[in-house]
Amino acid sequence: MHCVKDKNNYTFNSFDILVEAKIGAKRKLIDYRENLPQPYNTEKALGNVWEFTNVRYRMDEYENQPTQKPRYRTNII
Repeated sequence: MHCVKDKNNYTFNSFDILVEAKIGAKRKLIDYRENLPQPYNTEKALGNVWEFTNVRYRMDEYENQPTQKPRYRTNII
């Protein structure tokens, strides 16, 4: 999530948040999708960093709601 004053005029520096790409960095695979095969990138921009597990109907936290997350996860927000 990022906030800006002007939604039409901002700079997002994605190179500052790069992390290691597991496929490219560790497995050293070759990407054959292009005309000239080349190695996969060793770094990638972060995706979704939030991780919520679903509440199942046998859990104590279960209520009759369309979407449910564990209470300990909602304290983060």
